[in-house]
Amino acid sequence: GADRWAAALGAVQWAEARLPSAMSVLVVSAGTATVIDGLTRSSQMPGDNVGPNWQFDGGVILPGIGLMRSMLCAGTSALAPLFDAPAQGLSAAGWPQDSSGALAHGIGLAQTAPILALPPADAMVVHGGHAQAWIEHHAECVERVGGHGPQGPLARAQHCPDLVFDGIFRVMRQMA
Repeated sequence: GADRWAAALGAVQWAEARLPSAMSVLVVSAGTATVIDGLTRSSQMPGDNVGPNWQFDGGVILPGIGLMRSMLCAGTSALAPLFDAPAQGLSAAGWPQDSSGALAHGIGLAQTAPILALPPADAMVVHGGHAQAWIEHHAECVERVGGHGPQGPLARAQHCPDLVFDGIFRVMRQMA
């Protein structure tokens, strides 16, 4: 949708300003849904561009942190009492010893596992209402695997809360 496109434009602006040598960027929208999109710097200008020399590679969409929690609560009555307390953070701990910890760990793994299956990127920007929890869990997972996934080094996640607005502002500047 339009918010994905605006976030991609904001990510291009971020990469050009803060990491000009980056050849690829992952854009993570950690909201109701978790959306992970890939951008690649290219010397060509193929069809689906998000800026000079940047190409939108595609992405994946999965239920967000809150949606995963609410689906588990609604669909599994025995787990509902575990969600009466305020929302827990995600956990990257080894083997949780209780159901509450196991839920937090499972949700965290489900959120960050796609990063291991996608092509590696030089940078990763994260925005959305669950961005901070997502980033903290991702950092713990990266530390546990020694900074490398099966396809190469894992980028450190950067919190960019205004990514969509940055993308809209970029378009507005170009139109002026």
